[in-house]
Amino acid sequence: MTGDGWRDRATDGLSRLASASVFERFVLSVAALVTSVLVGGVIVLVSGWAASCSTPAFTVPGLGAFCWNPITVFYYLFQGAFGSSFNVAVTLQETTLLVFTGLSVAIAFRAGMFNIGAQGQMVLGALASALVVVAVAPFVPTGIVGAFVLVPLGLLAGAVVGGGYAAIPGALKAYADANEVITTIMLNFVATSAAFVLVSNVFGDPTSQSVETSPVPGYAALNPVLFSGSSFSLYALALGLVLVVAVYVLLFRTSFGYDLRTSGVQPEAAEYSGVNARWTMVSSMVLSGAVAGVGGTIYVLMVLQR
Repeated sequence: MTGDGWRDRATDGLSRLASASVFERFVLSVAALVTSVLVGGVIVLVSGWAASCSTPAFTVPGLGAFCWNPITVFYYLFQGAFGSSFNVAVTLQETTLLVFTGLSVAIAFRAGMFNIGAQGQMVLGALASALVVVAVAPFVPTGIVGAFVLVPLGLLAGAVVGGGYAAIPGALKAYADANEVITTIMLNFVATSAAFVLVSNVFGDPTSQSVETSPVPGYAALNPVLFSGSSFSLYALALGLVLVVAVYVLLFRTSFGYDLRTSGVQPEAAEYSGVNARWTMVSSMVLSGAVAGVGGTIYVLMVLQR
């Protein structure tokens, strides 16, 4: 299959999924969950049959011993996710981060672009927000006033740097017809390597032996509300949900969103109607990268705090 054929099939599949009703999406989600459980159970069974152990979970006549029971495996997976308040907090923490990165990729998909570089955009957004918050902290009051200054400033820094980094593959696609899947994957490695070098040699904490920046002030961190002792903040999850609604309004209630979606579904028709397809490509990637960069800020202020 040629590259264009693969892209057309993928775009067509995403378009059908995007136009599915709420009921159809619910059925697809349940079917995907059931399929993953069944496939995972088969993998556990096969690997348990191939492995050797002193106390097998069960034995089947004619087949032999099985080291692991899929039901037990899924039970412990469920316990690990929801077995205690701390586990629930960790699950919600990971969910919050996936809201931002998933939304980032979804925005690009709507414009017919495949942003596989959300990881790199998130990493650089995280680094930028940490550096800005640490640099500005000495010049603002401590406490709640400082939080109202530093948190939005960190979010802005993450959005600007993440969006700016995503503009590179967007421009390469728009003006050089470079495959954005390849360029965004490659730029992931550039971003993570650049961040490592910068923190190691330039912005590292002089009091620490680890590769990390100085910590952000405690009043600028997104601290837990209900789950004390965890790294999950309801404020971060609320921000993610608000951003989901805002992106929906942007895509489906504004002329820019209409142009973006039209370019993704029918680029030729969009061009004919006066839409600047190249500008739409770049702007959609910028918006996508900005959301990923905000996810990096959340990772810094909620989880690592550096």
